[in-house]
Amino acid sequence: MRKYLWIPIGIAVLILAAALVHQKPAPVEVPAPQVALELHLKTSRQDYIRLEPVLATIDVKETSAMPYAVNLSKDQCAGKLDILQVEEGGAVKRVGGDEFCHQDRTNKPQGGFFKRNWRWQWGLARVGKRYWFQNSFPPGQVKLRAVLTLVKPGVQFVSNEVTIDVREPEGVDLQAYKFLTSAEPINLDNETITAATIMDTGLFRSSGSQNAEKAHRYFVAHYPDSIYAEYVRYTMAQYLSQRIAAATEEQRETAVQNYVSMMTEITQRPPGDFPFLPQIYYSLIRHYKLRDDTAKFHELKEEVIRRGIDADEVSGIKRLLQE
Repeated sequence: MRKYLWIPIGIAVLILAAALVHQKPAPVEVPAPQVALELHLKTSRQDYIRLEPVLATIDVKETSAMPYAVNLSKDQCAGKLDILQVEEGGAVKRVGGDEFCHQDRTNKPQGGFFKRNWRWQWGLARVGKRYWFQNSFPPGQVKLRAVLTLVKPGVQFVSNEVTIDVREPEGVDLQAYKFLTSAEPINLDNETITAATIMDTGLFRSSGSQNAEKAHRYFVAHYPDSIYAEYVRYTMAQYLSQRIAAATEEQRETAVQNYVSMMTEITQRPPGDFPFLPQIYYSLIRHYKLRDDTAKFHELKEEVIRRGIDADEVSGIKRLLQE
């Protein structure tokens, strides 16, 4: 009888011992990283006409003892940046910004670098960059501020407040504005295209509409000297650049020349404060350097200096200017 009782007791002891040996330790709570920073908002300029896109720059100055960094797994986000319009009475409305998530969340890197086990390490360096947002404001003064939210340790940082002045367009810009805000269709190559195609894609950097390129060509041909046309040309330059990568060996030189021609045309038209001028000049200067076209290389360098283009806006342009 004792032997019969001893067997199940012994088995129970062995099972309990095995469970204790193989039991997973309790998860250790990783403390949230400490962070302290200063957030500064500025716009490319103070005066804008209606519908002209606004370019904002976010500067982040870390004051923590250690740089802030978090590891992100799939479907995790480090935080977000909101650019807010501050309305009368203190109410706010989001007009732009970004969300900082793991690569698999958005199908493109949103900061940090690839690590093992499909994790990303994200830091504040990706916050300090330029952000476009749509200028749908009525004429008058518009107050803006930025808010950075970090999931860990669950804090928000608020920037300074910036005021921009939005005014009605005049002259050739007014004619272009009337076209942009109309719902009348346009006729291009015996094909009817809605004017809204321009407003949806031409003032920004995407070209989602299947008729975008045709509408862009129409707009630039009819309103070539408007400030809006410069944004449309820059949009066109983006997809001309993409065609270089997709071109065959026989098509490549033509694709390159089409891209360079469009970029050169942009430099010859806009005022000195057109926000993409530094990037455009950098691309052109680098192009002629790679082609060993010394004369054009130095000509553009002198043009950048003469026009007072801010070389600090684009990484690498200072080095090229010093060569």
